[in-house]
Amino acid sequence: MRRKEKTPKKKGPTTEKAFLDAYDPAAYDRPSVAVDVALLSVVEGSLFTLLLQRADHPFKGKWSLPGGFVQTGDNVLMAERLSLDRGPQS
Repeated sequence: MRRKEKTPKKKGPTTEKAFLDAYDPAAYDRPSVAVDVALLSVVEGSLFTLLLQRADHPFKGKWSLPGGFVQTGDNVLMAERLSLDRGPQS
């Protein structure tokens, strides 16, 4: 499988407050559907899960399950796959 080239990220708000002040829910398609992936594994009898450190606001620097929004025209399985391929972006 070929990995996608990472595109340069646009600079966003530098604080969570600035992010929330600039956030416009009307800018997104409705309904908004999101997926989170709980990827579990057992290694030598211990349970592990994949967590990613958020690169952007909200909750920048916090740990979360990989996930993201389902884009118009995508299905849930496509969104799940994209959220794992993207890595720790959001």
